[in-house]
Amino acid sequence: AQQAFHEDMLSMTLHKPGVCFKKLRPEMDSAISVVVSVYHIASNDEEYKPLITSANDYEGHSAGSVHYVGAALDFRIKNMGSLEKRIEIAQMVRDFLGKRYTVLHEDIGLENEHLHVQMRNGTYNRNVEWD
Repeated sequence: AQQAFHEDMLSMTLHKPGVCFKKLRPEMDSAISVVVSVYHIASNDEEYKPLITSANDYEGHSAGSVHYVGAALDFRIKNMGSLEKRIEIAQMVRDFLGKRYTVLHEDIGLENEHLHVQMRNGTYNRNVEWD
C-alpha cells in the first residue's frame, strides 16, 4: 500500500531531469500531498503539477543535508506569481505541514528560487534507510 501511495504522490508532480527519489522516506509522500494541494489552491488549477527540482540526487547539498537520507525535497516556486504570492504559498505549506516539517523559501528572486521541505530533525531516525 505504501508503494502505491508513493507512486500516486509522484504522479501528481513533475520532476526535473535527474531527480532521484531513491530512499525517499514515506513521510515525504505526505509532504508532497500537502504541497500539491497548496499549489492547486494557489494556481486555482486542480490539474497543476508542481515541479520537484531535487530529492537526494544533487551532490551540491551540504555534507549533512537531510536530502541524502531521503528526508527533504525542493519544489520550484519561482513561477507561482508575485513575490507576495510566493511568500503566501510558503506560509500555507508551513501551516498545513505543521511542526514535524521545516519549510524554507530559498534563493528568493534568483533563478534557483524554491521551497525546501524537510522533516524536522529529531522527528525521525536518520540511521534507518528506506528503499
